[in-house]
Amino acid sequence: MNNWKWNKRSRIPYVLLAFVLLAAAVAGYAYREFHRTKPAGAELKEERTVTAAALIAAFAKDEPSATAANAGHVLAVEGLLKTTDRSDSTRPVILLTDGSSTISLRFQLDSSFRADLQGLAPGTPLRMKGVCTGFQPDDMGLGADILFDRSVILSPKP
Repeated sequence: MNNWKWNKRSRIPYVLLAFVLLAAAVAGYAYREFHRTKPAGAELKEERTVTAAALIAAFAKDEPSATAANAGHVLAVEGLLKTTDRSDSTRPVILLTDGSSTISLRFQLDSSFRADLQGLAPGTPLRMKGVCTGFQPDDMGLGADILFDRSVILSPKP
């Protein structure tokens, strides 16, 4: 039989080793979380393609269920250019429409995506990709918006 006993002196190296390993694991996790970045909009894989008219109809019919079905998902949307907003030069906004509704699709371009928006005229067919973030209802009588973030233009190529 082994009569080896743990005394206080023999425990110290093991306790120190466990403490150092735990501290290294916590430091590694904190470093990874601090330096984590979101993938660029161009790198995101679209989950499905929809038309602006179909998406607007879904939100107009039942906004809570449409938000639940689309929010957080990467969608490719085909629609007509309504207007561009360049007030924030680092992240311009493109609004798509179906041509008849007051509801617009508001695509905030990814900060890493560079495009020349000068050649885009209202009514131009566009195919956009972005992460749907929800719905902004009509409060001022100007029209509601379906919101997208980290968006890129798929076609026509800028």
